[in-house]
Amino acid sequence: MPHLDTDELMSVTNAFQMGLLTAETATFEILKRNGKKRTIRFIPDEESRVALGSLSCALSMALDGIRSDSDIGFRKGIGYQEGSRRSAERCSNAWVLSLDLSNYFPSISEGRAARWLASALVQECNWDASLASTVASTVAKLSSYDGRLYQGSPLSPLLSALVTRGLDGDLRELATRFGVTYTRYADDLTFTGPKQGWNRAAVWDFCREVMSLTGLNGFEVNTDKTHLNWFGRKVILGVSFSHKSGDFRPARPTRRAHRALAHALKKLVSTGTLAPMGEQPEEQWKLTAMVLGHQANIAAVSRQRLERKGRRALPPKLWFPTVWFRRNAVMSNGKSRCHLVISHS
Repeated sequence: MPHLDTDELMSVTNAFQMGLLTAETATFEILKRNGKKRTIRFIPDEESRVALGSLSCALSMALDGIRSDSDIGFRKGIGYQEGSRRSAERCSNAWVLSLDLSNYFPSISEGRAARWLASALVQECNWDASLASTVASTVAKLSSYDGRLYQGSPLSPLLSALVTRGLDGDLRELATRFGVTYTRYADDLTFTGPKQGWNRAAVWDFCREVMSLTGLNGFEVNTDKTHLNWFGRKVILGVSFSHKSGDFRPARPTRRAHRALAHALKKLVSTGTLAPMGEQPEEQWKLTAMVLGHQANIAAVSRQRLERKGRRALPPKLWFPTVWFRRNAVMSNGKSRCHLVISHS
């Protein structure tokens, strides 16, 4: 049975209830691929943010065993790159159906999250029902804004995973009945199946059943992000996978987005207007953070790709305090070729 330090957990929740720590949030916006803006909430107070993060880690470790095997999101030791590769390898020469849940975190109410967390604490940690209900209500409140989970809370991934267990069970049962494989990473649902015995019409009929079950579980599918991949390379969770060669790499849209962002950052470097880390204005640090995020994503996929080929892997995850560019080659057109250089010294 997983160990969860009840006294430590209660001390953190009591500190928030007594006002010693605050769960007040601020917001910032990031630009989505479709041109719209996504609002991210965060807790400005560092001490409170660290305490909430510690609370999330403790609960995640204690309750990891209760989560569905189909759920590969926000779990220690399973990145989405590894999860997408596993999903693709399960079904050789397969079709891939990808769906996205609309407003995933905000679609989960505070009360719903509290009920699922309380049930998990009783079931997995053998807590008293009354104590579990009290702690779960406090934790859900700390992760909510206007009565809904918000994106940016350290606890939202765990609470949403617990709430989505019911949906995972229904979709896994449906997938087993049809002989296909189901995987979920946060709000991304992926189904892979063999082409034998299937055609496009049959897959879309299956998709409608998935959408029906999703609605019955209190979620909604974003139809604009529903895709069927039938021939050639398959893209699962942003990783492009070839069944013929067994090779995988970051998907083309990811690489293009990284090149565009890196080019914008390079222009700031070339004009001398990029401020040092920690002194950058809002727009510059957002751009820098996005470049580093894409860089880490591509590095993670590349590391697994090299390890699979038996070649020397890239270094493990590093902390990136500074960013600059280095001229290291001259292309055939005479222009200098610049590469992003990350310092981890």
